[in-house]
Amino acid sequence: MDRRQLLVLCGVSALTGAVLWVYKGVAILVSGNQPDHAFQVAPFFFGVAAVTLLYAVIGGIERPRWLLVTFAWLAVTAGAIAAVSHFAGQEDDFGDLGYLVNFLSILVLLFMISGDIRRKKLLPRWSFIPSLLAWELVLLIPVGAVLEGINERLLEIPLVVAASGWMMLGIAALSRSEHPSHGGAPRP
Repeated sequence: MDRRQLLVLCGVSALTGAVLWVYKGVAILVSGNQPDHAFQVAPFFFGVAAVTLLYAVIGGIERPRWLLVTFAWLAVTAGAIAAVSHFAGQEDDFGDLGYLVNFLSILVLLFMISGDIRRKKLLPRWSFIPSLLAWELVLLIPVGAVLEGINERLLEIPLVVAASGWMMLGIAALSRSEHPSHGGAPRP
């Protein structure tokens, strides 16, 4: 895949996961009912977004690539395991661990490649988004805990805010994929 195709896949995956989380969060905030499968499937899409973002920027990275690739593929694999275990009814056995490994892998990867994304101008006007998303994910954990203590439904607010970070990443990747000077052939 060339850089343009990687950015398209990154953008579509990030937006898909974000829409699933927004759908889940809004549904719970409004009705108190959790929609089926939305939360459980989204981490896989976030993992795909992370791995494709890495491969779009990986050329010329100085630090060990094997480490970055390991975190990227851990994110995708753990997200897939979590989703499959949910559908297989084994979520308590494997799903929770899958969500945790997916989340931590994405978080570490975003922190590790944010500087490279800025340096290589992969997302020129949007280069702050991967780092913003990583910090947002970290900071929303304690906010979610406080809000959940007030009312369990309020836990969805940080989830929707995190989804907005994924949406920004998706839009940035898709808008950058439109520029043929970064890896694709000119569009007709």
